[in-house]
Amino acid sequence: MLNKAVILIMLLAAPLVGHAQVNVSDCIDADNNATVINTVPYRISNPGLYCLDKSIQYNGHSDSYRSAVISIASDNVTLDLNGHVLTGNKSKIFIDPGNQSYSSTGIGIGEHQNITIRNGSLDGFYRGILIGNQGSWASHVLIENMRIIDTTEGIRNFNLKCRGCVIQNNYFADNQYGIRLSHPKDTHIINNTIVGIGAVSTSSVGISISSGDNMLIKGNHMSGVSVDVGVGLGTTGYGSKNLVLNNTATMLNRGFYASMNEYFSGNMTGLVTTPLIGSPILKGTNLF
Repeated sequence: MLNKAVILIMLLAAPLVGHAQVNVSDCIDADNNATVINTVPYRISNPGLYCLDKSIQYNGHSDSYRSAVISIASDNVTLDLNGHVLTGNKSKIFIDPGNQSYSSTGIGIGEHQNITIRNGSLDGFYRGILIGNQGSWASHVLIENMRIIDTTEGIRNFNLKCRGCVIQNNYFADNQYGIRLSHPKDTHIINNTIVGIGAVSTSSVGISISSGDNMLIKGNHMSGVSVDVGVGLGTTGYGSKNLVLNNTATMLNRGFYASMNEYFSGNMTGLVTTPLIGSPILKGTNLF
């Protein structure tokens, strides 16, 4: 077990994602093209670059179960929040025109490929980013430089698997689940900072993976609100060939929960009640 001061130094050194609000002119492609989003809900139906030009709070109605404040319904889309914040109504519930209530979603992705979401904040949704709709796979989805705060599930796939996805350099705070993926394949989760695990629920998990194949989980920093709540990294199911490298976990009930199919190297825990549960394949140096 590491000294508390060492853990605090590691966490302070972890990359935090900050966003200064900038002009839409800073969010254009090489051909000076960008579609501006200044009102929601908004459905993206064509390829291209889309930019938020202001922070928006959405308290309105949802059209259906699968709709989100911003829905991506096309391949080859980049959504740049441009340093702005998309805020839900804090109850994490939307009401449809028939007065039925549904869990709220900030950004939704359907069965599409080559999608990038970057450079902004999501606050107060049930799901911050939902990779889910009818179909089988979403592929080559990049989520980077986002702040996701006060959600039940920060990033979640639902009824849709994620292949070749990359979730990197994001900051999560006070979410029940930071990242929650089911059956991902060839997916990388890299250099994310996840704090406040357990602030919302004692069943909180920083990174939760079910039946992942060929995963890389590397350089993530996870911390809870006390040593009585939460799991840093939980991997379950029948995945294989997953690499778990150089992650840190502190102030948690459980640091790492692993199946026998994970390869662990360079991971560290401190102020964790049970550093490791399960029987992963340990390589190199792990400090539990």
